[in-house]
Amino acid sequence: CNWKVYIDNYLDGGYHIAHAHKGLAGELDLTGYTTRCYQTWSTQSSPDSGGDRVSNGAIYAWLHPNFMINRYGPIMDTNLVLPVGHDRCEVRYQYFFLETEGAAAERFMKESLAATDAVQREDIDLCANVQRGMRSSSYESGVYAKSETSMLLFHQLLSQDLRLLLT
Repeated sequence: CNWKVYIDNYLDGGYHIAHAHKGLAGELDLTGYTTRCYQTWSTQSSPDSGGDRVSNGAIYAWLHPNFMINRYGPIMDTNLVLPVGHDRCEVRYQYFFLETEGAAAERFMKESLAATDAVQREDIDLCANVQRGMRSSSYESGVYAKSETSMLLFHQLLSQDLRLLLT
């Protein structure tokens, strides 16, 4: 998908988690999901539902235009989204674990990376479908949902950037 579609998916305020990411949704208390917007970045967060992998909840930080930092319990990862074509992007991930030594840590890392991979594959399918839909002759943009304040910020900043480029 286009890099902006990927960012939109990330910034939807947790809306799609319950529907598209059943495994992750089971580890979060989505009733406590919050979004906060700042000048050029935003955070989304959710308390955990008592699982080990997402202990102490999740925090998602987006920095305009294309960088994210995520923390799930004792795991942090970064995502850098790079455009590689008008309808394609590459996402570069880096993972950081609090504990890396020993059999329990290795098992936790392996299980966590598998769970993260499952979420990424689900997002790939979602974003590919959105990209296809945007090419449809019946596509029309709509209004923002209440949960999409981060997405609105992204679109405002992107519009501002493009106006600067054109002047």
